[in-house]
Amino acid sequence: MTEIIPGIYQLKVPIPNNPLGNTNSYLLKSDDGYLIIDPGMNNDAAFEALKKELDAIGVAIEEITRILATHGHPDHIGLAGRLKKLSNATLTAHQVAKDNMQFMGQNRQGRGEQMEKWLTMNGVPKPDPADFQRSPGGQGRGGPPGGGPPMGGPQAGGGQMGGPQGGPQAGGPRPPNFPEPTIPDVVLQGGETINFGSFNLEVFFTPGHDPGHICLYERAHKILFSGDHVLPVITPSVGLQTDSTLNPLGNFINSLNSVKHLDVTLVLPGHEQTFTNLRGRVEEILAHHHHRDAEIMATLNGEDKTAYEISMGITWMPSLGGKKFQELGPGDKRMAVMETLAHLKVMRDNGTVSTISKDSIVYYSGNGKNK
Repeated sequence: MTEIIPGIYQLKVPIPNNPLGNTNSYLLKSDDGYLIIDPGMNNDAAFEALKKELDAIGVAIEEITRILATHGHPDHIGLAGRLKKLSNATLTAHQVAKDNMQFMGQNRQGRGEQMEKWLTMNGVPKPDPADFQRSPGGQGRGGPPGGGPPMGGPQAGGGQMGGPQGGPQAGGPRPPNFPEPTIPDVVLQGGETINFGSFNLEVFFTPGHDPGHICLYERAHKILFSGDHVLPVITPSVGLQTDSTLNPLGNFINSLNSVKHLDVTLVLPGHEQTFTNLRGRVEEILAHHHHRDAEIMATLNGEDKTAYEISMGITWMPSLGGKKFQELGPGDKRMAVMETLAHLKVMRDNGTVSTISKDSIVYYSGNGKNK
């Protein structure tokens, strides 16, 4: 537990079997109770760790009156249902996050089959598509091949825990650590201000890493609660899911620009450590994605290739010194393909690449003309 400023505390809630280590939860104090942002993963170890952090401040769970979700990934909102039952707190989330949270983990078999067909269409050779449904750590989601170590937290615009589209592995019982469907009591659209005690949290809708992601800006103290939108070291995963009508990377870039110029002296992220240079970090993340576009064009090199083949030519996890695609585990390979597809979606929309279908497989080329 760390007191950030009077009335705001950072709580470390563990993510089991994950190199990322923790989700950062934040507790805000008012005269009438406490508000918690992103309480963490749904398992007994995380719950006991959260209770211990609260005990260090002298706060009982029953004193929590509000729960606020930056987004609907299980490593952030997994404990929301348990806390609601114990404290009668209200849960607040963005409308898009609500739509995903209330159906969390349902119809996993059907969605798993849909994912397998989609991976096959994008060049993943059999039997790999089924293997790609499995993620490391049994948490239903891989890590951030784009910018950091495997994690149960930030990676893919749908990507924490298999993303908002569904759950982890196809079929089977609900896995441990996976939250029960939870319906928010208050839904946000973006642009609201949440008043709690002496704090006024301005809601910025920041889709990309997750379609329902928000950041919270406390203007008087120049603090930004960034969730997984902006992290100090790793690059949040932004991957295209089976609904190819979405443009998660385009949304993510727009969302980065929407917060880049805020007057912020301290960023409180959902993982890793607090940091101060928001604008500089945003520029680094934007540069990372520009570099990824260049890698994709170099990999195409005038040929027609699938997203899977393009992924094989990209250097992943650069913050760890770089890994080849073949060195990634099944879950990270899946996320790498999804991240590649998110880039290809933007590049096709702006005319940088084109697509052609051969034998029900989609290929990309760098000729800038859709076929």
